[in-house]
Amino acid sequence: MGERLEEGGSLNNIGSVYYSLGQNEKALAYFQQSLTIRREVGDRPGTGVSLNNIGAIYEDRAQYAKALSYYQQSLTIRKELGERRGEAIVLNNFGGVYSSLGQYEKALGYYQKSLTIDREIGNRSGESASLNNIGNTYDNLGQYKKALSYYRKALTITREIGNLEGEGISLSNIASAFNAQKQPQFATLFFKQSVSTYESIRADIRQLPIEQQK
Repeated sequence: MGERLEEGGSLNNIGSVYYSLGQNEKALAYFQQSLTIRREVGDRPGTGVSLNNIGAIYEDRAQYAKALSYYQQSLTIRKELGERRGEAIVLNNFGGVYSSLGQYEKALGYYQKSLTIDREIGNRSGESASLNNIGNTYDNLGQYKKALSYYRKALTITREIGNLEGEGISLSNIASAFNAQKQPQFATLFFKQSVSTYESIRADIRQLPIEQQK
């Protein structure tokens, strides 16, 4: 039982590595193997994770109906277990699917639910991601002032928690919103800050021992 439990976790982790490398076919195979084992041994938390990860693969493939099906299964388990952080992650993923489908109002509803949970549990990283996603949705709706408001809130959090990647994303989003409003001077300013942030990340990576580089 213990070995099978560990096997399910290891397979999921291998799938995550392939996913990060953009090798989605391999990732999907490992996630599905992981899901099978986790279901067999009754690992409900792990099953919720594997279902979410499979959903992410189908979302990347633009197979949105399948993605939503896996996300819903994952969400059900997370709610049953009271896994608030996992619930917020899946709700954000629902928002991503509906945003891709152009159903922005529906996407906003899911992002707002995710944001509420992240704030309740003090998940600052998740909160900044939700704020950026809400900003992106208002951007898509052409409501640039609202988008900027959410991007700036996300930027504040990423700086407070030292999340350089998130900071770079927020800066780039702010620049894009200014660009859409025909304010090139501000857009250029924030794009430059974004580039500078990403260069800092690359510099940190170069300083790591080669074994730790991803």
